[in-house]
Amino acid sequence: MNYLKIILLLVLVFNLNFLYSQRPGGGAGQGQVANQMPSKPGVGGKLIDAQTNKPIPYASVALYNLSDSKLVGGSISSEDGRFFIETPNGNYSIEISFMGYDRFKKSEIQITDKMPMARLGIIKLNQAVVKLEGVEVIGNQSYVEYKIDRKVVNVERDLGASGGSAVDALENVPSVSVDIEGNVALRGSSNFVVMINGKPSPLSGGDALQQIPTAMIKNIEIITNPSAKYDPDGMSGIINVILKDNVSNGFNGFVEASYGSFGTYGVNSVLNYRKDKINYFVGLDAQKGRMPGTSGSDLINFASDTNMLRTSEISRMRGRSNYTAKAGIDYYLNAKNTISLEGAYGLKTGLKNFTGNIYERTNPTTYQLFTISQSVSSNEGEFYSGNLTWQHLFKREGEKLEATAFYSKDTDNDVEDQKENLSDASFTNYGPIDDWYHTTEEEVNSDLRLKADYTRTLSRERKLEAGLQSRIYREENNFVFTSFDTLSDTWLTNANQGNRIAFDRDIHAGYLTYSGVFRKTGYQLGMRGEYTYRSIEELDGGENYVINRFDFFPTIHLSQKIGESNSILASYSRRVDRPDGGELNPNPMFISSNFIRVGNPALEDEYTDNIELSYQKTLKNSFVSLEAYYRSTKNKISRLQQMDENNITYMSFANMDRDYSLGLELMANLQFTKWFRMNLSGNYYYYHLLGNLYSGAVDQSNYNYDFRADLNFMITSLMRFQLNGMYRAPSVTAQGEMAEFYMLNTALRYDFFDRKLTATLNVKDIFNTGRHEFYTYSSSFNNHNQFNRQGPQINLTLSYKINNYTKEKRNGMEEKREEGGGEM
Repeated sequence: MNYLKIILLLVLVFNLNFLYSQRPGGGAGQGQVANQMPSKPGVGGKLIDAQTNKPIPYASVALYNLSDSKLVGGSISSEDGRFFIETPNGNYSIEISFMGYDRFKKSEIQITDKMPMARLGIIKLNQAVVKLEGVEVIGNQSYVEYKIDRKVVNVERDLGASGGSAVDALENVPSVSVDIEGNVALRGSSNFVVMINGKPSPLSGGDALQQIPTAMIKNIEIITNPSAKYDPDGMSGIINVILKDNVSNGFNGFVEASYGSFGTYGVNSVLNYRKDKINYFVGLDAQKGRMPGTSGSDLINFASDTNMLRTSEISRMRGRSNYTAKAGIDYYLNAKNTISLEGAYGLKTGLKNFTGNIYERTNPTTYQLFTISQSVSSNEGEFYSGNLTWQHLFKREGEKLEATAFYSKDTDNDVEDQKENLSDASFTNYGPIDDWYHTTEEEVNSDLRLKADYTRTLSRERKLEAGLQSRIYREENNFVFTSFDTLSDTWLTNANQGNRIAFDRDIHAGYLTYSGVFRKTGYQLGMRGEYTYRSIEELDGGENYVINRFDFFPTIHLSQKIGESNSILASYSRRVDRPDGGELNPNPMFISSNFIRVGNPALEDEYTDNIELSYQKTLKNSFVSLEAYYRSTKNKISRLQQMDENNITYMSFANMDRDYSLGLELMANLQFTKWFRMNLSGNYYYYHLLGNLYSGAVDQSNYNYDFRADLNFMITSLMRFQLNGMYRAPSVTAQGEMAEFYMLNTALRYDFFDRKLTATLNVKDIFNTGRHEFYTYSSSFNNHNQFNRQGPQINLTLSYKINNYTKEKRNGMEEKREEGGGEM
């Protein structure tokens, strides 16, 4: 029955398309031209980026009377870069401006009875170029650009991210926070989706972002309220990483090497070759990271008359290595058909080595226990992915079909040893073994996705999009737990604390979006239907947890232009967060002998209603945005802790009743002079969490805020300096609160050899203030934990460009831009 609903939705989509094509004037029949200019007299054209050939939306277009230079009309370019200004007969000049691009000017535009329409055709805009004391300097593109449904982070503007990964690039991005462990949160939530070039990543969350070096990233899109075209997964939205490409004929690419504190290094390169209809590329990436630090905790268990107190001080070393090779080919069959094939293969290793001193006692004092804890774990795995895409452009302009097949497979093998030895009070002498555990975990998962997207432009202002998608995910997990028996001097397998899990999830979806303009108000309406089947089976016996359901996800986006420089945007979406294998897996993960993490296979999906309203104002060389948002989540998934009679703490997951967030986010890109730009963002919101736990009702609320500042100085035409800092205020959790967090970073960049070679020196966490601290309260115990990352971290990066955007190419583009040629 659920499959029938999907089929009916698809039939509805194409019936709408068919009915429209039968209406008088509804379709572009033979001899007609789609996206025609309006029948009214005026001036129109289309704006595209001279380097990428992509449309430029939201550019300011001003029309002046040629005789007295008075402003007679204006417009803002649409999503596809088009603009039109209605005007009576006369002689005019036009000026087009957009932040980060050269201004375009054209005079002697005539509107007469015989020629009531001035078609300027395709106008190519170049990135801004200015002259400083006779030296050509590429203009300062905004670090963060704001579009109707997303924020676009230009990673090359963040000097401090050089030599790092996508996680480092996100540390100074509005709406995003990163803690010292590299965990990423989007508007306070770790429930977001990672995509690469609009396609799903073979890894998830922070793991996926850690794998991508910044040298390969063109920009990162932060989409907090996606349309129905996108998967609804992720309560807080989508982080889409756009990789660099260069499709000009010939050979080009880059090579980058970096070295930093604690033996961290990275080497990566991408080489591209295009000739006529075929474009090839290969890429290699090798990274090794080390993160030393410390942690500590103070726990008190007051469940009985005699309180138990435990103090831990731990030295931590975390390391990771990633080695990835990728290759791809784009074949341009003809002007209407393109086939792309790309694949990637990677190896990954991880290491954790923790040594701790643990002091345990009672109050009143009846005993004292001193132990030295050692935890060593290693992870080895491999992953590969492949993606095949076919794009067909129809004869009618604005009509296309794109089909994609994606497959990935990921394997992980984890081995961990937990050992505690008795010691003296000074922790200098090892005594007999108190506890010794050995665990192994093998995980294999695969992900197959098939997708077809159809787009049709119905008129200059209306567009229809529809599509179908199937996602088939399989995961198997085998966990084995053994403990050392000191009496028999042997290892014993505990079957009760190990198991094998099979996790299946199938999702079949169909969507429809319709966008247009009604009385100067832009709109996009969308609906997505999804059928989900989820099964978690304990293969060695036990329960089988199944979810079988159909959901609808509506979306609404509205935009209103006010004058030339103001706009108001509003949007609504319904989203879902599906728990991952780690949250569902009932296998115990031993963080230490007295702290164990256990998943909950009975977890249900979270459902979130998200509303946003924003005001945006474009100044001469600056941009300001104020955004209000409201988010309500049902079946909120929270981390919970409880302690048993043996003073062992168990962390698990449970569905709360609901949580609410209501906030304001202020963002500003301010260009004060040609040599100084500042990017500021602040977020202030009220958070309320409601639910019921085994310890009783939960009703937590507080006001949260964070602030970020990014200062960029162009010292000379070849040297740039950057200083950025962030602050995050305390916040509440289901069982406690998180402490404040702040950090200051700096970077210096210098270009050599006509900007082909770039050296960047960055220092992260200058004052070593980066830490993660939280408090947990319950009716039977209180716990205080703190994690500190060793700092500051220093990194030097060298990057060399091969045949990238030579001056001859830029001059050629400049000539075409001045001509403004091409047909509409």
